[in-house]
Amino acid sequence: MFINIEERPSDSALVERVWRAQSASAGTFFSVAASHVEMVVTRHRGQISMTLRGPETKMTTADYPADSDWIGVRFALGTFVPALLPANLLDRRDVTLPGASTRAFWLNGSAWEYPSFENADVFVSRLIRRES
Repeated sequence: MFINIEERPSDSALVERVWRAQSASAGTFFSVAASHVEMVVTRHRGQISMTLRGPETKMTTADYPADSDWIGVRFALGTFVPALLPANLLDRRDVTLPGASTRAFWLNGSAWEYPSFENADVFVSRLIRRES
């Protein structure tokens, strides 16, 4: 079961919410149908990764491991990362971006530091400036 689920609004009009969660034990959750794109940082057994998730046309189930942490940036409706269009991420065709180091991942040829729950708005602002 998940523990310590926390979410907050964002200062960015392009972000619906920022969230974080932790798991104490392994389990399964329901991923509801949704029309947004989300970036999720996962920490598990000393490894860290960045995954882009797209819209979902139906509810699905997803397994999660024990002793893991997640930070998510749920983008507002209509917002997307140009290099990974929502249609390419549709219905759990998630894309895990390659790691650049223990603190960064690769996106569009640049290394980006993994965002934290506290600095997710700064991260999104940098993404916007970079894409402009």
